[in-house]
Amino acid sequence: MRRRCEVFPSSAIESVPKARKAAWWINSPLLRMLEVLLSNSLLMATIVLVVIYSIIARHLNFFTFENLVNILISATVGGFLTWGLAVTMLAGNIDFSTQGVSAVASIMMGVLFMQLGWGALPTLVAVVLASAILGLLTSLLVVNLKIPGLVATIAVNGSYVATAMFLCNNYQINIRRPDLENLFFKFRILNIPFSVWLMFAFFGFAWVVLNHTKLGAHIYAAGANPIAARLNGVRVDWVIRITLVWSAVCVALAAMIQTARSGITLLFGSSGGLYADLGPVVLGGISLFGGRGRLENMLVAIAFTSVLYNGLYLMNASTGTIRMTYGLVFLIAILMSAAREWFAKLRA
Repeated sequence: MRRRCEVFPSSAIESVPKARKAAWWINSPLLRMLEVLLSNSLLMATIVLVVIYSIIARHLNFFTFENLVNILISATVGGFLTWGLAVTMLAGNIDFSTQGVSAVASIMMGVLFMQLGWGALPTLVAVVLASAILGLLTSLLVVNLKIPGLVATIAVNGSYVATAMFLCNNYQINIRRPDLENLFFKFRILNIPFSVWLMFAFFGFAWVVLNHTKLGAHIYAAGANPIAARLNGVRVDWVIRITLVWSAVCVALAAMIQTARSGITLLFGSSGGLYADLGPVVLGGISLFGGRGRLENMLVAIAFTSVLYNGLYLMNASTGTIRMTYGLVFLIAILMSAAREWFAKLRA
């Protein structure tokens, strides 16, 4: 009898009621309701935002077809940025070179299209290939030189911006020829611009790769636990290389669409800054630590941010207000990400 007591000490026996109490708290209806609300909060916020704008901005033609097309075009730029950053973050990296890549892509587009007289399609192909090379150069620092991705992408970001400034001699280039605008916005399928269809095509491609291919499984594995992934035969270095190239291509496409829409090149890259680009990614549920998140949730995040900023522009909000909104959205995204991580650890 004494040996049995030694095998099962009194402390272990006393901890059983506590464990049961903890298990009851974890599975409590209140906690489950909070988890469901967190999972669907973005969709509910988008619906509430549409209702608010339909009342406040009713006289500003918020619900007209042309404004809905404007929202879709804005979502196109954010969508490409989101698809690129989301896949990179799923693999366990955060790409801080988006501003530099978008600057190079925009300036290169202006040089080829306006100064050298290239056509719209050759310019598009050349800029995409050049951006892929930029992503490959970034991956050399991360994969071959073993520089942490955060440090490497911040370093090359400044270098890419400087390269863009050198290419245009520190002057922005006006896009006067209508070919690119016609390609991205005037050419329509079912009365929806080609750029919107292109964004959804890239989303569909990324979704299929992530959910139905071996590469997608390797991306999730590399982001969740790179050491375990290597031990199981995953070529983590190649996964990182592919995702950084993918991110650069998506950022370049977003920059070209934004340049064609504004009619002037982006000397310093995307106007919103990295936190504005990362906001929809984190809002959509991609973990900052990698390996967790669904690409389809990004659609709701893009819808939310596009509707939010469109309403602000319709109401002639000041630049300071818009910048503050960028920061608040990013802060809320970080808090939601932390809450999701807490729930994930609680359920583990």
